[in-house]
Amino acid sequence: MSKIGIIGDLHFRETLPYSEYVEDGRVAEEKEVLDFIVKTLEDCDEIVILGDVFDKKNNPSKVITKVVSFIKRFDGKKVYIISGNHESTADGKSALDFLRKINNPNWNIVTNKIEVIGDMTFLPYMTKPELEVDDDTAGTKKIMKELKKNKMLFLHHAISDSMARSISTNIFNEVVLPKTGLEKKFDLVVGGHIHTPQVLTGGKTIIAGSVFNVEANEKKKIILKIDKKTLKATDYDLPGISIHRLENPSASDFKKIDKNDIVRVVINDPKMKGNLAPVKKELERIEMNTILEQYPKTRKKTHAKGDLLNLSVKDLLKIYAKERKVDEKKLFSALELI
Repeated sequence: MSKIGIIGDLHFRETLPYSEYVEDGRVAEEKEVLDFIVKTLEDCDEIVILGDVFDKKNNPSKVITKVVSFIKRFDGKKVYIISGNHESTADGKSALDFLRKINNPNWNIVTNKIEVIGDMTFLPYMTKPELEVDDDTAGTKKIMKELKKNKMLFLHHAISDSMARSISTNIFNEVVLPKTGLEKKFDLVVGGHIHTPQVLTGGKTIIAGSVFNVEANEKKKIILKIDKKTLKATDYDLPGISIHRLENPSASDFKKIDKNDIVRVVINDPKMKGNLAPVKKELERIEMNTILEQYPKTRKKTHAKGDLLNLSVKDLLKIYAKERKVDEKKLFSALELI
């Protein structure tokens, strides 16, 4: 029985976010997740990696080595790798381009155009300049026109009627492809890009999600196996540390949190000011935690436990943006460029 293994957004980087919370910098966790993926997909003949293999367009040798080593672990299998938005530049180049120079006959690198290989169609992330269009609507129309009917589509673009955590992709400021239109052309659609795994209404469109927990309150990470004959998809829960953000929590909020999880507590209720003893008591059993006091019209105070003495750069930028009334998205974009 021929099977396809599906791996969502990996976002390889030097260290995982929140690594400062963990004594080994989340190194053991990363290895555990990657080992689980390789072991679980042993019985698959083909592997599809749905884009954003890298977290950045320009990567240090350490990260490049990590990516190549991981792909090589699927030796003997056909591997299809789609370029994602984190890898793509406006001129059609990709951080994945160097993989072609390795000349592995089993590797298919899809970066700047739609490719059809047998009954599988692959659509990498394509920017508006690359599509030679001025707006998102025109980009959507052009891609839909170029897509021809086939059995399966694997892509790294937002699909309508899906959810990025609590936000509908229907309001995204980017090229969004229509679910209904895709399902008229393909028997099965499998997407990356959106980090929340989900099966859309009707069951013909699946969002694989991302691989690692990198944001607070991400609930579920999976990989998939697809039976090529029946197109039935089976998902497998990935291991990994959970990250929690609790705002003005009560004792009951801590009950489902494992002692090995990462917990960020935000206190912004003035009634709790000076009365953090109950919260600190609940956190005693949790090794990796911080408390951020963020009361209205007051300076913020941070309490850290374990190896974390400061907030992450992203959290600091959020605080800075709020206090200085700066667009936090522009700050994040600047950080990404750096």
